[in-house]
Amino acid sequence: MGLGQGNRAAPPSWIQMSAVMVNVYKQLGLGTDIHDPITDEIIHSMGAMFVDDLDLYTWREVIQDPLDLILQAQKEMSQWSLLLNATGGALKPEKCFWYLLDYTCNEGEWSYAVHSDFNLFVNNPDRSKSSIKQEGVQTSKKTLGIYDSPAGGNQGHLEYIHGKLMTWITRMRNGHLPSHMAWIAYKLQLWPGLCYGLGTMTNDLGVTETIFDKADYETMPILGVARTVKRELRMLHTTFGGFGLFHLPTEQLICRINMLLQHYHKSTALSKKLDASFRYLQLQLGTPQNPLTLPFEKWGYLTPLSWVKMLWHSLDKFNIQLQMK
Repeated sequence: MGLGQGNRAAPPSWIQMSAVMVNVYKQLGLGTDIHDPITDEIIHSMGAMFVDDLDLYTWREVIQDPLDLILQAQKEMSQWSLLLNATGGALKPEKCFWYLLDYTCNEGEWSYAVHSDFNLFVNNPDRSKSSIKQEGVQTSKKTLGIYDSPAGGNQGHLEYIHGKLMTWITRMRNGHLPSHMAWIAYKLQLWPGLCYGLGTMTNDLGVTETIFDKADYETMPILGVARTVKRELRMLHTTFGGFGLFHLPTEQLICRINMLLQHYHKSTALSKKLDASFRYLQLQLGTPQNPLTLPFEKWGYLTPLSWVKMLWHSLDKFNIQLQMK
């Protein structure tokens, strides 16, 4: 569930108040308990929060019926909205939305089940209730600057950054800047924005390989590079005699490895979730080896879409050997 929140407190006070609310929420036994499939460690998570943005997760292994899951989700959302109201804040129903993830199997093929007969409500400060919108699992919504959906793939965000690049190209054409100034804008203005959140995405590499081809072709004259230059040379780093245009799959690989280096085997809850994801990947493949060292083309079809699977795909694509403790 994505919840849009408003609060009259100053930002530092709101952050302190949020910590209290999270502790109360946890003490009430609400939130999700994730089990590590090998160590059986329990990892508690209520969701993801950043200042006034919040995604609540409702997942209980004992709940098998969609109606029971909806009732539990309503209980947790009502409790959070009441806690927020008690601080002088309130949820904004027009900014709130929710997804329901359920699955069906037909002749061995798993797919998402569609449920449209449920409603969820948030509590308002005046004690009234407002219904919030249910989104399809394939629908991308913006959370913390990233367009994503439960089905994964981040197609919505790829379209967003492609549109951002095309807007930049139009403005640069109209600006008529010299090429050395265009390079500064390209490296220091455009790409930091395009790379934001790139490492968190679960898109397939084949999509990022070609999505910027036309845009790069339009960018080259702005940067003073002849369009007749071959693709491999235009993407090659200047150290090796190329022109140094950014290559989206390579930049995403760098972001994914940086995320792994930052979060692998730490004491944080996020790190524990990452460890659990690696162990699920290992069990799905049915191998005692480090799954990231196996050939993706041979083994990849055995696992569902996940961030660790896409990290594995990137490493295999670029022939990088990752030694993990």
